[in-house]
Amino acid sequence: MWVLLSILVLLLLVLLIRIKVELTYDCDGFRGKFKISFYKLRFPSEKKESKPKAKTSTEQKKKGVPIGEVKDLIGLCLEVFGKTVKCIRIDKLCADVKIASDNAFKTAMLFGSSAAVCGIILPPLENNFTIRKKEINVDVDYEAKEILVVLSVGVSIAIWQLIYPGYIFIKKYMEIKNKQEGKI
Repeated sequence: MWVLLSILVLLLLVLLIRIKVELTYDCDGFRGKFKISFYKLRFPSEKKESKPKAKTSTEQKKKGVPIGEVKDLIGLCLEVFGKTVKCIRIDKLCADVKIASDNAFKTAMLFGSSAAVCGIILPPLENNFTIRKKEINVDVDYEAKEILVVLSVGVSIAIWQLIYPGYIFIKKYMEIKNKQEGKI
């Protein structure tokens, strides 16, 4: 009895763990961090140059995927994403924009445009997501010559919130596969 109860408590604790993704863009480039409980994975934007492989004759003869199959899978992904997006929480939304140019008039116009864009983008985000921390700064720097942008977004979702969309995805995917196998 106690073993079953402890297993249920452990399962409940695992389902409450949040999956977090944090993306940052600044002058150093794009960086990201993926975190589940104690496990962290960082991914920088630096791409390692690799030597292109010569295509073998079997790779050259491969044919593409039928368009009907791709259309069904895209529709399925959009349906599942629509169910999942309601569960996503924005933990951190930070944007720091320093507007600068060599011309004061151009700088002022860019500042007005940037502030307007932030004013247009922010209300739909606030209506559709829960935003825990929000810092949006648009400033003018008349002495600098270049625009400086620093963006940071952190989103998370609990594991239990992925169960129903995952079930829907697997069920519909199996229906699509069975329908395609029936055509062959």
